[in-house]
Amino acid sequence: MPAGIYQAGSVIVADTSYTYVPAFGSTFMSWDTSGITFSHTTYMRPRNTTLIPYAPTSVPSTSTVCAAY
Repeated sequence: MPAGIYQAGSVIVADTSYTYVPAFGSTFMSWDTSGITFSHTTYMRPRNTTLIPYAPTSVPSTSTVCAAY
């Protein structure tokens, strides 16, 4: 976690991942035909409050819940 983001209160963590498969040209460029995976994680602090209550009612099958919960 970046310095300065870990303080009392909530932290918003967003993980994204996308697999790009080119429509053409991958065989000419000797790329892996399964695609190129791009991923990024960002950390943010809430702007209008210091604490965000967390009470999930359900979790979609494509999502994961932080191990701390």
